[in-house]
Amino acid sequence: ALETLGELSATPTIVGTPIPTEHFAGRHAVMMRAARSVAKPVKDAAQALRIVTPHRIKMAQLERAARARSSGLQGEGFVPKPVLDQPGFAAMLSHWRSLSACVRADQQLPIRMRMATLNIAGLAPQLGEFDLATGAFTQLSDDNPAPALRRHVGLGAGYNFDHFTCVLIMTCPVNQRLRRDGPGGYRALLVESGALGQAYCMASSDAGLFARPFRAYSEAALETHFGFEDQMVYMILCGGNRIVNPAIPL
Repeated sequence: ALETLGELSATPTIVGTPIPTEHFAGRHAVMMRAARSVAKPVKDAAQALRIVTPHRIKMAQLERAARARSSGLQGEGFVPKPVLDQPGFAAMLSHWRSLSACVRADQQLPIRMRMATLNIAGLAPQLGEFDLATGAFTQLSDDNPAPALRRHVGLGAGYNFDHFTCVLIMTCPVNQRLRRDGPGGYRALLVESGALGQAYCMASSDAGLFARPFRAYSEAALETHFGFEDQMVYMILCGGNRIVNPAIPL
């Protein structure tokens, strides 16, 4: 793949390898970053497009090549589309529950799984809570959570949460845990939430969605808006396959 992109070395590289600054020029940078990061997966696409100079890149062909390598649940153009209906969402949560069975979760001061459902066929946007112990999903509010997420998540990035499938928000009485468990309590909380979050990412990926742990948000604003009585500890964005560039077939 690298040989089709100019005079760069054909030695495979890994994500994070420095790229000469002159190659970051608009659309040309899209395939340059992809080829240097994941050379093998884009080999066929690069050879088909014969990308050598920026003016030869055709974004429609690039998009089709990216779709061919994706999960098969594509959006139209560069906009995500809903890929789950209500039964599919329930199946994803059930899978998450089964994957989480091996996690040693705190039963006295548990992590609560709040879920903002946004774009699920047959299910109105709402804020709910999923109980991993029982598998029950309970509605907490019928207000659309997308405006609050758009305002307080991403720190001004302007994410269109109406197109996301759902957002998982883990909350926990953090201060009570620290008073009970001492200095090691916070580490234990992070390990537990991370393990549960990893299981969630695997379940959503198995359903054909992307899952992205996220940190750029205002905890205080979201806790106040949604009326959480405990503190946010983890957030994972989840949505339909979104083609950003060939290196990120979400």
